[in-house]
Amino acid sequence: MRMHTRPCSKLRAEVEARGPSELPPDLELDETQLRSETQRETLETRLREMTQGTQRDLERERAELLTSNAALQQEVTELNAYINTHLR
Repeated sequence: MRMHTRPCSKLRAEVEARGPSELPPDLELDETQLRSETQRETLETRLREMTQGTQRDLERERAELLTSNAALQQEVTELNAYINTHLR
């Protein structure tokens, strides 16, 4: 059973790095609970769902930032054209 200790420790570190507010309230990382195959699968499922949700949120934010960036670049171009035409 020792071979599962390192991956569980790695998962624990990754999950704990996210902060308690992002974890489901019933998510326990007690080593004795992780020994059962069913509980391990449940933990993996919850982590996968949390990761996919975070990835979706980050991809959505990235798309919004790209859109905002494109709009701002267009605005800068227009303002530069105005400055070059009217203020020089």
